[in-house]
Amino acid sequence: MAEYDLGVDDPARLRNLAWDIPAPLRISHPLGTHKFRAVFTDTPTLTHALQLEVGAGESLLLLAPVIHSRSADGLRSAGIQFLDAAGNAYFRFDGAVIDVRGRRPSPPIAQGHRPPRSSAGLLTPRRAQVIFALLSWPVLLGAPVRALAAAANVSVGQAQSTLKLLDEQGFLDRYSRTLLRTERLAEQWVDAFATGLGPKTLAHTFHGDPLRMDLADCGPVYVSGEKATPWIKQPETATLYMAEFSPKVVFNNRWRTDGVANIMIHTSFWTAQDHDTQQPPHFPAPAPPLLVYADLKSTGETRQLEAAQRVKDDHAHIWHP
Repeated sequence: MAEYDLGVDDPARLRNLAWDIPAPLRISHPLGTHKFRAVFTDTPTLTHALQLEVGAGESLLLLAPVIHSRSADGLRSAGIQFLDAAGNAYFRFDGAVIDVRGRRPSPPIAQGHRPPRSSAGLLTPRRAQVIFALLSWPVLLGAPVRALAAAANVSVGQAQSTLKLLDEQGFLDRYSRTLLRTERLAEQWVDAFATGLGPKTLAHTFHGDPLRMDLADCGPVYVSGEKATPWIKQPETATLYMAEFSPKVVFNNRWRTDGVANIMIHTSFWTAQDHDTQQPPHFPAPAPPLLVYADLKSTGETRQLEAAQRVKDDHAHIWHP
């Protein structure tokens, strides 16, 4: 990007972009700055681009190993901006116009081989579910793959492919069945959660009183975010994960759909493991610590960031097993 005087306001966001999941990315140029929904993809066609989830009025930016000339023509005509590894590019915003064509990719890319992915390729929502299960319950590393798949609510094939990628990228020793570079893996999972698995699982938002909630007889309910931290005495928000949403919980708590949303209902994406307690959880129950940490950190709010650090300190074994 530097070749075209383009910069990224938050390089970490660029590094953590997931494949085929658009996420916010702000691109700057001497003539102006523009906020995109950016995505890594190895299918940079107009048909595929139109299937990606981008809100009305948002600009899509495709980042790809190779964008062939015919695909580039279609994207350009549709006003979709892009950049590939060879430097072929199309940007048009705030008076900046960059239109580079005809550059040939290096031979390995031209032959159709995807360049080595960063760990962002691990963090598509389904793979993130598998990694979450492994970080939360390391005993699953020694269990059959079908048990890991069941804990992560994914197929056996998805669990197997995630293990393979973890091995290839140096996060897993499959011979000793141990995770490697766990702190880095956990932090990258948390960073990707804010734009990937978190929004994907958010099912409902309401306005209500986080201090007074009736969650009895609502099935498996897990409490996360600041509501899950006993040292925050006056939580302003509540983040809940439910296996099945019931309108009853809205009625019982008099939650409203108007006003500022401070009650977030997510669909739970794991099956609880009771290896440690040997007892089934009683609901409502605290969400797994890694998820509580991720929800707190994703707010960016000072009080919750401080709470996130305390959760990390109290559960340091996740980051340093």
